[in-house]
Amino acid sequence: MRTMVWAAFIVCSLAFAAHPQTTKPPPAGAPTTPTAPASRSYNPLTFTDEFDRTMWNGILFLGDEPPWHAEVRGGYRLRNDTSQTAIRLVTAHFGIGDVPIPMKSIEADVVVESAPDPNSGVGVSFQHDDTTGPGYVFIITRGNGYAVYECDGSGCAKKLSGTSDQIHPGLNTVRAEYSNGRSVFSINGTQVADFSSDAIRGRDAGLAAVGRGSFVFKRVVRVEE
Repeated sequence: MRTMVWAAFIVCSLAFAAHPQTTKPPPAGAPTTPTAPASRSYNPLTFTDEFDRTMWNGILFLGDEPPWHAEVRGGYRLRNDTSQTAIRLVTAHFGIGDVPIPMKSIEADVVVESAPDPNSGVGVSFQHDDTTGPGYVFIITRGNGYAVYECDGSGCAKKLSGTSDQIHPGLNTVRAEYSNGRSVFSINGTQVADFSSDAIRGRDAGLAAVGRGSFVFKRVVRVEE
């Protein structure tokens, strides 16, 4: 039997903040946007959702949790109007019974609707460990920029960044995967970065939004080992 366990949380810190703050989910009974069953597909190794109503068994951050607002409207939308350093992650891990399943890759179709700051962006979290914090956050930023952040329990630091002519206005596909001892990051099917990673540090993966702006997720695909 496949079991899904979800964690949704905020890391309010980038590299220049020494002590990140984590907020708890809204209390029971807090107002949220109504949800409805999603269209979703399963096979033994892959999970896909297109955010037509909600996401991944209906367990998803929706409503207001400052500085973030989330809703399902033409995709899953995250908006932050005030904090340049806030990071919103929606992550998950899978298992069969009590046995966790390693994650091989995660891919998402995303849109940067607005990003007033150069570090603002949208993408995926990858190799997350819920005891130490996310392993990596891979985002595209405004224009044709991208960045990878390496995170632990004390905060997030930018590991690398660059530009790519593969990034287009509107919809882009970002992908992070673990392959042959390396973490590999691609945009619209073209690899833009990779580095040595001898073992998957964590088994979870999910969605990520960084900084001020308005961001949309149109589709997410997670592949297990």
